[in-house]
Amino acid sequence: MLKTIVTSVLALLVASLFASRAAAQAPGAAEIGYDLGLSILMPEGDDVLILATPRTMSIGVSTVRAGFYLSPHGELEPSFGLMLVSSGGSTLTQFGLGLDYLYNFGGGRQKTRPFLMGGGRMVSFSGGNASENQFGLGGGFGAKSTIGDRAAMRYSAELVHQFESDNFAARWDVAFAIGISVFTK
Repeated sequence: MLKTIVTSVLALLVASLFASRAAAQAPGAAEIGYDLGLSILMPEGDDVLILATPRTMSIGVSTVRAGFYLSPHGELEPSFGLMLVSSGGSTLTQFGLGLDYLYNFGGGRQKTRPFLMGGGRMVSFSGGNASENQFGLGGGFGAKSTIGDRAAMRYSAELVHQFESDNFAARWDVAFAIGISVFTK
């Protein structure tokens, strides 16, 4: 897993060498990123508290995201996470999809830009002969701190409510993430 993380971070850093100025963020620009994080899962009706690191239940073991700027402040951001465990002939798969709208405050030459985000989530579990999907809504806040003129570190916190499904209780997830972003314009 450490090898995957290091490889992903290095790939993003190399891509940042070919990206243009992060300050532009004009319509049509894209922000490509990779996040790791920590989730606190609180199923409703159970006296259980689950600590998951990286964010294994909210989106995925780690999250890959691509934000598309609709305006200098507005960004539509799909995200994807995946966990695959294979042992003794059985396989457990979990993947998550998210779609958020981010509102980025500030602009120009600010070193750190705060943002608000909100959107939908879908987590799919599959193992053996069973599979299950669970849907949710989330919102949060964070900041992007520029690194040079082509990349940014990103810090965020979010609260997600996963709705009850056939096999899973409804729950609240509190997630904290840190990531890196590169910009295309």
